Amino acid sequence: MWVKFAIALLPIIWLIISLGVMRMPAARACVIGLVLTIVLAIISFKLPVLDTMTGALEGIIIGIWPVMFVIVMALFAYNVTTESGEMKTIQDMLATISTDKRIIVLIIAWGFGGFLESIAGFGTAVAIAAGILIAFGLDPIRASVISLIANTTATAFGAIGLPILTLAEVTNLKQENLSFIVTLQLFVLVLLVPFILVILTEGSIKAVKGVGLITLVRTGYGYSPGNSR
Repeated sequence: MWVKFAIALLPIIWLIISLGVMRMPAARACVIGLVLTIVLAIISFKLPVLDTMTGALEGIIIGIWPVMFVIVMALFAYNVTTESGEMKTIQDMLATISTDKRIIVLIIAWGFGGFLESIAGFGTAVAIAAGILIAFGLDPIRASVISLIANTTATAFGAIGLPILTLAEVTNLKQENLSFIVTLQLFVLVLLVPFILVILTEGSIKAVKGVGLITLVRTGYGYSPGNSR
């Protein structure tokens, strides 16, 4: 059982190493990962060749529609917003709320970023939120790290729930049951991440002082049913 589990992880490990360590182009790494997955499915798991190729084809189709479609539409919407100047309007509006960087981080990275991830997904919230935080004076690296960490919980329900919908289709499990289990798994992270973001903003645990109650309220937003659809 554990051997098969380790073998099943090989394609994922390959993607992590090829993309994160070897810096291989994503297209090449993913094609090699697909070939590796097909070979392992046929040899190690004794899956019929026809079923294996059918599953691979289905995965490719899902990757094109709706995954690629959502990515293209998200980037299109972002570019339209940027070119039309509406992104600057959003920045100006947020600037009138507070000048405290801790509050700005909670609003943009945690709140606005979570909203962007839920409607667009695929990391677009990280790029947009980081850009806005940099415009508010945060160090680029710090802004990027904060945006990435803030995006850890929202991705499960990103792109209008696409991960849950796809998982439900592949596993033949009910969407409601999957959503409930994922929400339970994210419970601890939803409570901790806002506090981590505040600490990272100032680089000290003392940063929580003065905004502790507001940060706690933001955890409630992250765990609200409306934000997990």
